[in-house]
Amino acid sequence: MGEQARSTSGVNESGEEKLILQIAHRKIDKRLLLWYSFVYLIMRIHVSNISNAAIINLEQGTGIRKQLENLSSSQWAWALSIFYYPYMVFEPLATLALKRFSPSIWMGRIMITWGIISMCQGATQDYAGILACRFFLGLAEAGFYPGVLYHLSFWYPTQRLPLRIGFFYACGMFSGTISGLLAYAISFMNGVGGLAGWRWLFILEGIPAILCGIWTYFFLPNCKLTMILLSLYPALLIQF
Repeated sequence: MGEQARSTSGVNESGEEKLILQIAHRKIDKRLLLWYSFVYLIMRIHVSNISNAAIINLEQGTGIRKQLENLSSSQWAWALSIFYYPYMVFEPLATLALKRFSPSIWMGRIMITWGIISMCQGATQDYAGILACRFFLGLAEAGFYPGVLYHLSFWYPTQRLPLRIGFFYACGMFSGTISGLLAYAISFMNGVGGLAGWRWLFILEGIPAILCGIWTYFFLPNCKLTMILLSLYPALLIQF
């Protein structure tokens, strides 16, 4: 009789722990996963906005290639591709840096940096300027994607992580549609303040990244014990 009671108690405890885990992960999804997915969407917009900048306001004669001293096709190809070289090289190095600094500091720094560099693209005057901005933009964004995956691994057990990664990646795929609509709307600002539409595109799309970086620095939970939405017990259960 005593053994049956202990067995029933064990089942109830296991069921209670499972329920607590589900509640805890839902809170983490809202606080961490949704935020990272939103920021990743912004990042993908930054990656693709130069393609939109190339085609807006061409009929007014204020296109980016013309204003940057009539860039040739080969020069424009380099301006597009140079982003990916530092991005590929510094991805693993940036992840190592995440181990040294807390996620709120490092990820917030990444967002603020790429926002500033994105805005600087709107001030470029020649081929060298756009090359430099594109290079440093790739350098700044290199640590975000692997950093997010590394940080999420702190919070989710192995069996729950793939679904979250899939959701995170899928959110970035909406950037193409949103980026095009934003570029179309911003193109109507051509000439405002004496600036071409493509300059406004880079400037305005850089601001959200800076704001996200500031929020991340102050409010992103670094580890399970710092998450204010969870009590201590669910936080300790997340990995088990």
